[in-house]
Amino acid sequence: MFVKYLGTLSMLFMAVDALGGSVSSGGGQIHRDGQNPWFLENTKVVHYCVDVDEANFGVIASEASAEIKAGLNEWLAALAAAGDDYYKKGELEPYGQLRLGTQTFQEHNCSEPVDLDLRFQLGRLTSEQERLFNNPKEIVGIAFRTDYSKETLKGKGFIYLSPVSGPLAPHHPSMHPTAWKSHQNFALKSVLRHEIGHIFGIDHQPNSVMDNNWPEFFVSKTLLDLPESMLAFYKRKINVLRLFGLKEDWLIEGCGPRNPVFSYELFHKKTPEDEVNDCGRVTFQGSHLKIEFRDATQTQYETIGTATLDHGHTNSVTAVIVYFTSEQQVFSKIPEEARRFGRLVGHSKNYNQKWSGTLKIQSTGELLPLLIDSDANRTSAAVIKGGHFNPDLFFLE
Repeated sequence: MFVKYLGTLSMLFMAVDALGGSVSSGGGQIHRDGQNPWFLENTKVVHYCVDVDEANFGVIASEASAEIKAGLNEWLAALAAAGDDYYKKGELEPYGQLRLGTQTFQEHNCSEPVDLDLRFQLGRLTSEQERLFNNPKEIVGIAFRTDYSKETLKGKGFIYLSPVSGPLAPHHPSMHPTAWKSHQNFALKSVLRHEIGHIFGIDHQPNSVMDNNWPEFFVSKTLLDLPESMLAFYKRKINVLRLFGLKEDWLIEGCGPRNPVFSYELFHKKTPEDEVNDCGRVTFQGSHLKIEFRDATQTQYETIGTATLDHGHTNSVTAVIVYFTSEQQVFSKIPEEARRFGRLVGHSKNYNQKWSGTLKIQSTGELLPLLIDSDANRTSAAVIKGGHFNPDLFFLE
């Protein structure tokens, strides 16, 4: 049986997030359909089950099942919202577009006599599965495809998350002893979303829920020993909608070193020498921006700047590529370009967005040109005053 899986190992170890570092293959390899979505529109229902080692994983089965359903639903909603019209009418038959996440996900008991497509194994591996990995103790989470049909373009496999105790627990001191349970299952939510993204064909994307390094970080003592208020930054970042540039609303609030508001002189605010108690809040909803501030002497925020912005420009890149061969029986007609290159392209993700407008300084009524530039790694704001850029206005990430 080991030989059966060998072909997918080199392709799929790129999805392994290891406590000792991510296991990845070298350059120049042909991955092709090894990174395809497991399910396309011809798959109507995905049958899955949840197998939890409650004692060693640290989360009860019902709670884990609820988190899995929430993660699946978030991906389905994001993929539905991110649908595009890449192919012209009649180019791709019988499906006019390459749509992802169209399936109904149906949970079963793992012991039911059902042909399962996907298993969520939380803290559990069979002896055969253990032999697939060089060292299971180096894995935090993995989406592992065990079977793939080149005719139906459908995959089967399992998602595995490591336990915090027991014989499969990662042998690394940085893992938090209650990793999956801490902060209302924060790490469980984020790593599940990461691995579910892989079954939809989403590759690693920096500074997002699909960041290759985040699963390891999200189960670490470094992060989970922080107070709840310090995790707000990361909780915003794991929103799946943000991966496709669909999350354009922000509510960023913080004090001291996490105060998102800078350039106090621009807003004609005097701050004490010790700024540890200075707090700022930036709200960006739709096209409306509001900047607020309070210092150590204030109990309520005051508005110091407002703006109405135009969504000026968006750059996108392909998020999903589906490779197929002559054996495929899903599409009766495909575009000539796709036939020539042996691949179809699906949903796009926005990697750079720009907004422009006029910032009003509340205390003086002064109007200044404002530009906001957002990409996968940062969001910055700048104003023009006296013919010069002031790039340090506030941050939204």
